[in-house]
Amino acid sequence: SEPFTLERGEMIAFASKYDPQWFHNDEAAAEGHKVFEGLSASGIYTAAIWRLLDHQVFGDVNWVCGIGWDEVRWRKPLRPGDRVRAWAEILEK
Repeated sequence: SEPFTLERGEMIAFASKYDPQWFHNDEAAAEGHKVFEGLSASGIYTAAIWRLLDHQVFGDVNWVCGIGWDEVRWRKPLRPGDRVRAWAEILEK
């Protein structure tokens, strides 16, 4: 996909409305925390970005999507200014 840059204001606005945890929408509190070490994007926001970018890769798909998320893991938090891309590998048909 094309690169996508996370914007601080958009991240905070999304989290404030849909996932209002302090480490997603309170930059000052998140900065001083030893685990989060700064503002981190909501996992829900991350999934929404992935879907937007995945649509660039596959377009309108002709199969059922959204199943098989059993092994999704957020390995590193996304932060304001991060640039991400989506890619896919088809393992079987």
